[in-house]
Amino acid sequence: MMQAKTFPIVAAATIFLVLGHQDKASAVSSISTIFSADNAGSVGGAVYFDVNITNAQGLVFTSIDTNVCNNNLFSNCNTPPGRLGGLNVYITGPGVSFVGNETNAGAWSLVASGTGASAAVNTPTSVNISDFTLAPGQYGFALVANNWKHAYTNGTGSNQSFSNSDLALSLGSASNVPFTQPIFSPRVWNGTLNYQPQSVPGPLPILGVAAAFGFSRQLRKRIKRHRETSSVTTALGS
Repeated sequence: MMQAKTFPIVAAATIFLVLGHQDKASAVSSISTIFSADNAGSVGGAVYFDVNITNAQGLVFTSIDTNVCNNNLFSNCNTPPGRLGGLNVYITGPGVSFVGNETNAGAWSLVASGTGASAAVNTPTSVNISDFTLAPGQYGFALVANNWKHAYTNGTGSNQSFSNSDLALSLGSASNVPFTQPIFSPRVWNGTLNYQPQSVPGPLPILGVAAAFGFSRQLRKRIKRHRETSSVTTALGS
């Protein structure tokens, strides 16, 4: 029996996508305030501030470093280094400031949480939060401590704004119980937001397009020849 040649049908579309969809790897960036506390809250307290995202791609927040109160700082601080704790991250809707909403629990949504072990005061305590993504715009942030006390700085007007090419921070206030009076203001959260721009598909390379379409055209010709050969083989029989 005459054996007809077979040609594997390679997924040209897959090659096209591999050539054309190139995600740009985004390096992790950060923005920091200060780590020089002169005040502190209570265990489980909250700090509030605004984040204005100016990067047109939006940002993915991946982790937070914060200043945790311990017994080396104030008489009311008793969080020893190495104490397990964490943060819950709440945000307002886009365009809504933290100002005037510190006691409005309905204005806030929980978007992330994470845990860590407290470092010495005025050094970063790292918290690996669940990633969350925000589009460009202004949002209020509330960081609620779990099993820790926030160590923060009294605001002076000159130490309350921080910015880079991706976002700007405007600080801030604090409360010993989240979203509850009394509110202490101005207070400057001591910490760092770690983030990266959202990945977007890269432009389809011209050579990649040509290669994909060229391969697809050749593949169609080979399939057509294979079908013609198969028809002849069927007609001749064994």
